[in-house]
Amino acid sequence: SCHYFTIDDEFIYENFYADFGPLNLAMLYRYCQKLHRKLKSQSLARKKIIHYTSYDSRRRANSAYLIGCYVIIYHKKTPEEAFRPLATSQNPPFLPFRDAAMGPCTYNLTLLHCFQAVYKAVQFGFLDFSKFNVDEYEHYERVENGDFNWIVPGKFLAFAGPRNKSK
Repeated sequence: SCHYFTIDDEFIYENFYADFGPLNLAMLYRYCQKLHRKLKSQSLARKKIIHYTSYDSRRRANSAYLIGCYVIIYHKKTPEEAFRPLATSQNPPFLPFRDAAMGPCTYNLTLLHCFQAVYKAVQFGFLDFSKFNVDEYEHYERVENGDFNWIVPGKFLAFAGPRNKSK
């Protein structure tokens, strides 16, 4: 017996140009909480939990990002261990993420790169969901509230560059 779920219409990346992800930390946090609840649920205890997605290459990459990060954060897997079951599937390779700039992409940001970043952030204590304030994160992520995120808490702040017009 199985329990199927998807996040395709729940966690939606807001693109600037041709970018499509990875999904932000608030979405990763909410996904992890959702999956954690499913795994702890008494009503689902005897069922296999199956996260499915569409054939859309962008949604596939973001879904793989979420599940890979989940196993890094909660099951203490290495980036390579998280990536291996995803890479060995019979499906086409995952589309690499790209920057939000207009024009051609000058580099590919792969799932493995993202997993390595999350792994390091957890390792150095920059990402700790037990202390993560998702409401604060989402508040300051909005353009009208500064559109910024702490990269290194209390030390390194990233924010969008100025624009002539708001989106």
